[in-house]
Amino acid sequence: MKKRTKKVKRKRKKAKKRTKRKGGKILVNIAKRTLITLPNEKSFKFYVDINRPTSIMANSLQSFIDGLKRVELSSIRFHMSRGDFSKWVSNSLNDKFLAKNLLSLKKLNGEVLRKSLIHRVENRYNTLKKALEKK
Repeated sequence: MKKRTKKVKRKRKKAKKRTKRKGGKILVNIAKRTLITLPNEKSFKFYVDINRPTSIMANSLQSFIDGLKRVELSSIRFHMSRGDFSKWVSNSLNDKFLAKNLLSLKKLNGEVLRKSLIHRVENRYNTLKKALEKK
């Protein structure tokens, strides 16, 4: 009986290690695709409304965070209502996880929305950055 229990424990332990390694590699690949600087034509341009751009642009996750901190709340509301942040993160930065995460904030408003967006994007940025450093 005891030998069997030890074998099962060993197998489970090995399976856990394999999963951690695989998950780490996947995160590193996502980080390599996401933590890039995009060309100007793929940059996110903040608007207040249709045909009313601001002067703020983001061509990376870090500059996106900076933009969220500086842009007017009306711009954040405008883009959230259209799902623009999620689309850009998903299509241009190739981060489906963050895109889905941002969509879930659609019901928030005002400074709470801004702070939540910044918090989630910063957390993702830091997670991806750490994954690259551990590589």
